Amino acid sequence: MSRSAAPTIVSFYTPNWEYPAYAARLRASCARLGLPHVIEELPDRGGWLANGWQKPAFILEKMEQVQRPLLWVDADNELVGAPTGLRDDVDFMAVAREGTRYERKKEWTWCVWVMFFNPTPGAMKLLRSWARERNGTDASDDRAFERVWQRVRNEVRGAALPPEYAKKKGSIVRMGNSTWAMKKKELRAHRKARTGVAA
Repeated sequence: MSRSAAPTIVSFYTPNWEYPAYAARLRASCARLGLPHVIEELPDRGGWLANGWQKPAFILEKMEQVQRPLLWVDADNELVGAPTGLRDDVDFMAVAREGTRYERKKEWTWCVWVMFFNPTPGAMKLLRSWARERNGTDASDDRAFERVWQRVRNEVRGAALPPEYAKKKGSIVRMGNSTWAMKKKELRAHRKARTGVAA
């Protein structure tokens, strides 16, 4: 990429579970790699699902503040290598589910635990739409992102991050510290409370 030597790494964490310790590790990995980063604590909204709803607005706020390429990394992940393969001719990049170990959700296009955004009108449109989608929805942040993507995909240029972002071993981003089992239980309880039917 030619816009800058490296993107600014952005993330937030909440003061519950083990997130503060993981965020400290992410911050240390950015410092070790010499990467600019903004990693902040946000209030605990009551659980994984509600806390995740803060993600699009947080990324949007940081893009408006720094006006440079951003790489979002979930706080419970760790950078083990400097980001590579980031393009300046697209609005955003993410790990594509198709053809990866995350393909079990075939109706979804992207994983949202690591995402790259350029400071473009298309990226801003995508982020603003995603932030609005979070209001009042019972969906997880990745499900909401998919709904937005399907609406704006003809107006926003997206591309898949290179394979090194999704490999089990040797990946640029080491992930998987918070488990799907703990999240799935909360998601089912939330949907049942809203609809009366367990997911």
